[in-house]
This record gives sequence, structure tokens and C-alpha cells, in this order.
Amino acid sequence: MTVCEQPDRSFVGIGDHISHSQVTQYGMCSLKWWFSKNFLPDHVPVVLIFGRAIHAGIEVFYQQRLRGSEATIDDMMSAFDQVFAEEQTPIQYGAKESVESLRDKAGQMFQTVLDNIQPSTVLAIEQPFRIRLSDDIPDVLGYIDLIEIVETDDGPVIELVDWKTAAKKQNDMPADQLHLYEMAVQATGLVKDFDLPIRLGFRVITKTKNPDFQILNVESSAQQQERLKAKMGACVKGMKAGIVYPNPGWQCGSCPFKRHCAVWPDVDSIADTFPRKTRGHNQNKTVQI
Repeated sequence: MTVCEQPDRSFVGIGDHISHSQVTQYGMCSLKWWFSKNFLPDHVPVVLIFGRAIHAGIEVFYQQRLRGSEATIDDMMSAFDQVFAEEQTPIQYGAKESVESLRDKAGQMFQTVLDNIQPSTVLAIEQPFRIRLSDDIPDVLGYIDLIEIVETDDGPVIELVDWKTAAKKQNDMPADQLHLYEMAVQATGLVKDFDLPIRLGFRVITKTKNPDFQILNVESSAQQQERLKAKMGACVKGMKAGIVYPNPGWQCGSCPFKRHCAVWPDVDSIADTFPRKTRGHNQNKTVQI
């Protein structure tokens, strides 16, 4: 693969902070990461909006629990609808998908969540954090989906939860995000006053004909934390150097930058042809590409 390093043009790149999603995207396709920092997408895949909307409905459920009440499906569907209503980028639907069919599926999935959700004491929802992992990595920003206290056979534990939607039941999932959650909690002392063990876990709701609810717990691991820091450090080096290139694969099917990619590495033509993000979209520093 050809690496694009043309020092005569300056574009937005990494700034004074990064996120786990940026690192994931860079690792999957560095060129898509660069496009997303500098250009407006042609569309947004409906799978992303659907996942965000399901997440919003679940967030409403836990907000209500935090206040001492229980949300209804109508409450959750209202949050779901709002995500679709507020999306300004054209949404790319699948051949057999529509807003109506997705609303029906969301209702089934929310009911499955309500039928399977465990009792808990909610401590925080969408808890923001900003931490420094090393001198070579900019501050890492993120949000912990859910922090709660649950009762187990061994007594109460604090759970750091990452909610996921999936096309099918999962046996295992990449757990970098959960390890980052734990590092954030350790670095900030967010829950130290409770003096309880910490458990990491995914909560997975499937978008299947009959939705399934899964609890997938993840072992805490200092080695995995070091591995994540090394991975982030390597990606940051590439970002700072302006090293980007296409990585063709399954992810290309719904990529909103497919037209941009077809013109690469002619950066001048890409810049002249496709609408750019304004500095209001992105305040990060410039890099040479």
C-alpha cells in the first residue's frame, strides 16, 4: 500500500486530546480517520444512528432509575426518535430497512432490556473523563456508559458497563473500552470512597428477529491496560506523522467517504472536490499529509 506523505498541504489531524473511537478508527482505516477529521461525510450508515438511538433509550431508563423511578418503553422510544430527528447528515438505509421497521425493532429490543435488566444502584450515567496515560499520548477523553452497584453472591460490586448493540449473539468482544474505563476510574479516584471491588462488563442487546440480552463480564487485567497504552501510543505516532492509507475490507461497504477514497492519493483533487469541515467542526491541530 502506498503511504500518503505530501508535505505541501496542511490538514487537521491529532490535537491536544484523543478518544478510544479515534484510535479504533485509525487502526481500522487510517485514511477514513483522516477523511473524518477534514471532510463532511456523504452519509451516515443507519447502523450507527440505530445504535446511537438504542443507546439513548437505555440512557433514559437509567436516568429515571437514578431519580428513583422507572422509565417506560414510550420514554425510551421518545429518546430513540429524537436521535433520528436530529441527525442532519443523510442516513443510508439498507435495502429492507426504513424508519418504521427500525422503530418496530427498537421497541422489541427495549422490551427485552426491560425484561432482563438487573436491580442496581446507579452511580453515574455517561460519566465524562479526561486522563493522561503517558507523556507520548495526548489526554484521552471519553464517557463511561454506566457505573452502578449490583449485588452478587460474593457481596456488592461496582460495575463499569459498556452497552452494545449487535447483529447476533456474541461469545467474546474486544474489551479495550472497558479497560480504558477502569483506567479512568483508577486515575480519577471516582469510586474509591465506596471501597468496593470493580467489575467490568458488556451489556449486549441483539438486533435479531427475537432480540437477546447478554451479560458478558471481562476480567480486569494490568497486562491488557499496558497493551492498550502501547496500541494508543503507536496510533498517535502515526497520526502525528500524518501517515494515512486505505485498508480495503468489509468496512468499505457502508463507508461515507467511498468517493473520497477513490480519488486518493490526489489530495489536491479531494480538497477541491469535496466539502470540507469547518474549524467549528474540528479545532485540532494541523498535520502535513
